[in-house]
Amino acid sequence: MEARFAAVRGYLAMPSPLQMGDTYLAMLGDKAAFFIYVALTKGNGLASVTSSQVSTAMDIIHKSFAAPKHLQDMGDLAPNNSLALLKMFQAMAVDQAIKSRIVVETQYLNALPKSVAPDPMRSLGPPPAPGTTPFR
Repeated sequence: MEARFAAVRGYLAMPSPLQMGDTYLAMLGDKAAFFIYVALTKGNGLASVTSSQVSTAMDIIHKSFAAPKHLQDMGDLAPNNSLALLKMFQAMAVDQAIKSRIVVETQYLNALPKSVAPDPMRSLGPPPAPGTTPFR
């Protein structure tokens, strides 16, 4: 959990549009919004968040739902935390471009599928120990 938080905090320090993290963030889903909130509220809370940080945060949220079948926890498919974070951003946003982007991201999250067929390779589990199968 700490490694995921550290990764999201690292991505938050990068400029928007975020050029990295596609594969890693796609495994987080709604958990990314929680990590973003914690990272941004350390210190002075959301009052000190810049428009640049909000843009990058929205990039992270978008990428965290880009491949729902790759989520590590399918419970993170529901974007509840992400939508709540976008509402907070909307309440504090001054820049019209940021406000417009929040609307687009909210529509994106609301259009996400409510369920996703699981990746069949995930259910296979780890490979059997050597010498424990009849196949050589």
